[in-house]
Formats: sequence, C-alpha cells, structure tokens
Amino acid sequence: AEAPMVMDITYRGDYGTSLRRQIGAIPPDQLETMMKAQWEGGESGTTIDSVETRYDEPANALHFILRGTTRLSWVNGPAGRVMAMPESALTLPASAERRGVLAAFANHPYAIGHPIMNRSVARIALPYEGRGFALEGGDQVLEGGGYRVERRAVLADGVAEIVVTTTSLAPEVTAEEMAAMRTRAENASALPLRL
Repeated sequence: AEAPMVMDITYRGDYGTSLRRQIGAIPPDQLETMMKAQWEGGESGTTIDSVETRYDEPANALHFILRGTTRLSWVNGPAGRVMAMPESALTLPASAERRGVLAAFANHPYAIGHPIMNRSVARIALPYEGRGFALEGGDQVLEGGGYRVERRAVLADGVAEIVVTTTSLAPEVTAEEMAAMRTRAENASALPLRL
C-alpha cells in the first residue's frame, strides 16, 4: 500500500553549517534531482514529489524536507498481517580487518568518528486510532566497537514511533576490541521491530 510520507533529514552544529554553505552553490532544481536520485528507485517504493531546504538559525540546524509517497510492505503471517518497521534492525558499525598494504597496522588502534550522534525517528500513523495493532521486538541496546546503538519503540495515540540512536563512545578502540566487534557483527542477526 502507498502512504503519504514526509522525511525531515536534519544536520546540526558545524556539519550543518558546512553543508549549508555547500548546498548554497547548487541550484534548487539540481538539488531536488540529486535528492530524488538518492531516495527513489530500487525496492524502496518511495516517490519524492518535492524537496525543500530550511535553515534554523537559532538551533544551527539544516533541514532537508522531502515529501512524497512510500510503499508499506505488509505481509501475511500466522498471527495476521505484519510489517517490518523501516530502519529498525540494529547493527553495530565495524571496520574491516586491515589487509594488504594495511596489514602492517593490523594491531594498531582504530579511529572512530567522535563525537558523533545519529538519531532516526520513524512515525507511522495507523488506521482505527491504532486499535488492534501491536509492536513485536521491543526496546534494545547494543554496545561495542566504540559505539552504542539503542532502539526505543512505543505505540500510542494511533502512532507507532521507533527511535534508533547511534552514539560514539570514544575516539578510538583497540584492534582487539574491533576484532571482537567484527565477530559479533558477523554472528548477530539484526532483527527489525515488527508492527
């Protein structure tokens, strides 16, 4: 089923200021074409109708506001219709093992982009004021490799809301910590939250 969609991608602080300068040199029609190319197509089922940029001076935040439609992928399950919530499967970032010309540095620490915080919030307005809907999968916290990834979900007032936050914890991690993180990432099954 297609549903109306509004996406607000926000960059704050120094990065938002820098990005604002960069996009200031791009004509609006080219910026819209670039954003559509990034978010449309493939299996996403997303169509972007308009792209707007807005800079919030007091908050030092640059907003890209995309409006359009997206497909909601409901499938039949044993307990009824189910949809995996977008962007709700948790994975911890892990750097690849250093090989080839980098093999000599295999035991050196790995730099982490720090301080960094990324938050993704998905809100889905449900029919019937949310009656008859439930969330499966619940809240979750993963930590390792210099990052903490948290998922919080709530179903209230007819809206399913999922918040996924990735936060860096340190500027670097040891080679041993990164190796453990790679093993954990390879063996983990990143299960999405389901509605």
